[in-house]
Formats: sequence, C-alpha cells, structure tokens
Amino acid sequence: MAVKILIVEDDPVTQLQYSEILKKQGTVYLASSGEEAIILAMVVKPDVIFLDIELPGCNGFDVVQKLKSKQIPASVIMITAHNTPQNFIESVNSGVSYFLTKPVHADVIEVVLSNTLQRRQQKANSLAVIKNAESKFSNIISMLSEAVVVSDEKGIIQFVNQYCLNLFGYEHEELIGKNVKILTPPSIAKQHDQYIEEYNKT
Repeated sequence: MAVKILIVEDDPVTQLQYSEILKKQGTVYLASSGEEAIILAMVVKPDVIFLDIELPGCNGFDVVQKLKSKQIPASVIMITAHNTPQNFIESVNSGVSYFLTKPVHADVIEVVLSNTLQRRQQKANSLAVIKNAESKFSNIISMLSEAVVVSDEKGIIQFVNQYCLNLFGYEHEELIGKNVKILTPPSIAKQHDQYIEEYNKT
C-alpha cells in the first residue's frame, strides 16, 4: 500500500519543492492552511504530515491538537523558519516526530521520512505482537473452570471470562464498565471499598 503524505505549507514555491521530493515516496496531498489540513487529513488519513508552524488561520500546533482530538494517528514532522526555543519546546510537547528548520534540503526530507516510516512499522509490529499475546491470554483465561474478573484501580470491570458469566448469570455487556461490587454481597461491599482505597495509596 502506497504511503500517504500530507504537505501543509502556505508558500506555493516551498509546497511545490516538497511535493517534487516526496512524490517519489508515496501519494502526496497538499494543503495551504490549517483548516484545510484538518479536513483533508480526516478524509485521506495520511501516514505522515509535513506541517509548517506558521499558517493562515490556525497554526501548526493547533492542527496537531485537532488531529489528536479526531484520533488521526499520523506522524507529524514540524517545519518552521523560526527556530526559537519556544517553537522547539512546544513541538516536543506536542509529540511530533521531528522538528526541522527551513530551508530543508531534499536529502534531509528523504532521511526523515524514511526514519519516520521505519518507526511506524516497528510500532505496528510491536502492537501486533501485543495484540496476539493478549488474544492468546484471553483464550486461555476464557477456558478456565474458575471465575476470573479483571478490574482497574477504581474497581471498574475490564474483563470477565465465560465461567464468571455462567456463574453469576450475567451477559458480557452487563458487567464490563461496571463496579466490581456488582459481584459482591452487600455485606462486604463496604469492605471492598476500603480495600480499593488502601490499594490506591500504595
């Protein structure tokens, strides 16, 4: 599958330069403003975004935050003509992959893109391994002839196995997201609350 690259740059000459370099690496999409970038990203779901900080309307940092709120997991490479400490710190805090200062040479763009794609692939591979391990663990737990309940630190149920459902007579959706006290007798509910409180203090 071709890599999808979104270039967000309001200067037409610079935008064309980036496009000529990156079109060899994948499918390139162009945006000239922050608002246009957000709309386009929601439609095409880019893998990598080359994002200028100084844009008409909302700036690059605003774009990053809005993309996060829309749950668009693109890797962002921030670009600016103003290499100030404030821009650098805000870029790091925004979680971008790279911070580049204009003018950016073609070889730098190519190396940065290559490294970014490698990181994305490594992350995808790691997530696949974790998901596979979780699936195997879930299958093993589901086959146990004992009730298994997994809750978070607040006592909210995250997982129950089939034996637990059969034992208590609940459906899966009736328990997930509920407080584990739903499975405890009223006589020990208060004791359970105290246990959770003590656990969270450790």
